[in-house]
Amino acid sequence: MMKKFCVIIILILSTFHLFAQSKGFVQGVIYDAETGKPMEAVNVGANRRQGTVSGEEGKFSLSLIPGRHLLEFYYV
Repeated sequence: MMKKFCVIIILILSTFHLFAQSKGFVQGVIYDAETGKPMEAVNVGANRRQGTVSGEEGKFSLSLIPGRHLLEFYYV
């Protein structure tokens, strides 16, 4: 009985990696084309599902699954 239980637990634990997706990162710094200064509070979006905002130094980082993505930048 204990042997069966251990085998079942091992099978269940070994399937967890099937559900995990590896992640990648897109990161960068956004600069104003005219002044060359970093831009704060720029909205950065990917595939209209995920997004982030650039920080004080214009830096942003976005966690995505590997693949092709459409990045969009908005500044108001």
